[in-house]
Amino acid sequence: MLYSILSNRESVNLLKYLSENKSVLKYSNLSYSETSLLLLEKAGLVYVERTDDLYVTISVKGQNFIRITDELKSLIDLNKKSPRKILVDYSLTDREKSLLLGISRSLFEYKIKSLFKDLNKEKIYFKEKDFNKDLAILDDLNMIKTSRGKVLLTDLGRRVLKNELLKKYNLLD
Repeated sequence: MLYSILSNRESVNLLKYLSENKSVLKYSNLSYSETSLLLLEKAGLVYVERTDDLYVTISVKGQNFIRITDELKSLIDLNKKSPRKILVDYSLTDREKSLLLGISRSLFEYKIKSLFKDLNKEKIYFKEKDFNKDLAILDDLNMIKTSRGKVLLTDLGRRVLKNELLKKYNLLD
């Protein structure tokens, strides 16, 4: 199946076009053969609605296919000099994630004692010692900033929290 899709340039172009538009398109407005469309539909890369006209949109599987294909292309493209990026993945415990989420509830600073009480009510932390240990870890990782009995989420902490939530709900690209 993979070979038949990749070897059919028109199918790949159609999928790429649909991924860039990210909306439902009327098939009669597109200049691609129905064979390409059927191949993509059979692979589950597009959704086709058959009413009076054909309507086409890309599936999540199709979006992932294009994203991975683009990544592969950039890896083997020797002429293109792109800056290398480093992806740092933080492996946070559930308690640390809950702590970040708790801090994020406040738009500004959060009193540390109030935060502990709130998380204790939610049965996330039972001992203040464990709470303070996790605060210190997150502070060392620059995800939070503590000063004068208050705690604040940093930009890094916001990004990590956003990534964790996206991962949790399978919304990460």
